[in-house]
Amino acid sequence: MTFRAVDMANKFTASANKTVTFVAQQPPQLSIDLADGDVSLSFTSRANLVYDLQVCTDVASGEWGNVEPHTFMDGDGGVKSITDPVEARSKAFYRLVEYP
Repeated sequence: MTFRAVDMANKFTASANKTVTFVAQQPPQLSIDLADGDVSLSFTSRANLVYDLQVCTDVASGEWGNVEPHTFMDGDGGVKSITDPVEARSKAFYRLVEYP
């Protein structure tokens, strides 16, 4: 995208164009396995990013909540492994949120 600052009052001349390039990356793959009443989740993190694991029991509701204590996990480029007991839920949908 190219941006330029313009003074709407015409007191200053417009700035030079500034081009910013955005590079979108695919989110990390979240692997899920169920064993002994626990869900095991793993993903390869990216360095300098932060992650929250979220769960929802009814996707139609759109209400997602963080799975404690799996919040504000620092990415370091390594594989992160997480477990979550599911006996309190009859069904669960998980997603991983990535922050800069």
